[in-house]
Parts: sequence; structure tokens; C-alpha cells
Amino acid sequence: IFVGRLGPEALSVIAMSNLLFNLMWFVLVGFASAYDTLGSQASGAGDATSVRAWAAVAAFVSCVLALPMCAVLSFAASPIVAVALRTDLGTSNAVGAFCSGLVPGVIPAALTIVLQKYLTIKGSAGAVGYCAIASLCINGLLNQVLIHGCFGFGGIGISGSPLATSLSRIAQFVMLLAYCAYDPIKAHGGDFYTKIPDDANGGRRTLSEAAQQLQKDRGSLAAQA
Repeated sequence: IFVGRLGPEALSVIAMSNLLFNLMWFVLVGFASAYDTLGSQASGAGDATSVRAWAAVAAFVSCVLALPMCAVLSFAASPIVAVALRTDLGTSNAVGAFCSGLVPGVIPAALTIVLQKYLTIKGSAGAVGYCAIASLCINGLLNQVLIHGCFGFGGIGISGSPLATSLSRIAQFVMLLAYCAYDPIKAHGGDFYTKIPDDANGGRRTLSEAAQQLQKDRGSLAAQA
């Protein structure tokens, strides 16, 4: 929408840049998707510690995978496009510059994926959706301002597109992180961590502890049967 007004050359640059970016990005997202299974299993078992532990592992692996992706986008995008797609020197250099502008947002975007999965597993999918919508609006506004200019700013053309994308990805990550910090009970599972009466023991325990005890009781009944 925003780059199209710059002409067909700009559209071809962004198309090739996104192609290269997505080829690597989908690999990263594929590895991070393992947390969907592992985190959900831990949550279903009432093991809150493992949910957080698997989130930390997923964040670490995502950051490790993001580093070579950043290196390729920074230093190898231009020659890759020139060889693979047989583009001219001007186009390949433009693709290299565009990809370099995407680098600042790669690691925040990778961590955002993990945070989205974590919050969804813990029952805070609404916050994930609101942050995504806000990020989309920020991206649109920044694209308009940085590419074409607005509010007295002249715009910087196609170079503004990757910058807007990176800034909106950083903003989305910060919003999710702020949500976790501002509302830790909801972010970390809502009532899942709320103390409930425990008449059998004359005290109170969390739903997580109650779920673990239920599993033990089921195991005992199965052994007796």
C-alpha cells in the first residue's frame, strides 16, 4: 500500500527482500512452535514452573537462530539476490539496504513470538490480540510518516519501510513485556495461580498444586485397580 506509490522498482525490491526474510523467518518460527506443545503439556499438568522454563528455552533458541539470520540480512542479502534472482547491481544493492533495515526488529520479533505463545498458553490471548492490532496501527502510521512524510516530516522513501517495520516489531515486543510486568497475575495464568480453599488439609493452595495432587490421586487409584 505504502511502497506501491513509489513505483514498480520499489515494489520489486520489497518483494525480493520479503522473500529472503520469510525463507529464514519460517525456520525460526518452526522451531519456536515446539513450545506450543511443550508449554501446553506443562500447563495441562498444572506445572507452572515448566511452562516458564520452556518459555525461557524457546526464547534462547529463538535468539540463537535469529543471530545468523541477522548476519545474512546484513551482509549477504545483496549477493544472494544477485546470484539467485539474477538482478542488476542497483536492485541487489537496494535489496541489501532494505534487508539491513529489517535487522533491528528480528530479535524483538523472535521474542514476541515466544511471548505470544506463552501468554496464549496462560489464558491471556486477548492481550496478544490487542498488542498485535496496536502494532499494526503503529506500523501503518510509521510507514506513512517515514516513506511519504507527514506532520512536517518529508519522508525518506523506500528506506523508511524496513525502519517502520522494525520499530513496530520492537513496539509490539515492548507492549507484551509491559503487559507481563503490569499485570503479572493475568499474564502468568490468572486464576491458575490463585489460592483456593483446601478443606482436606485445612489451608489454601493454588490450582496448579490442586492439579498436581489430582494427578497423584488418579495414579494411586489406577495402581489399586
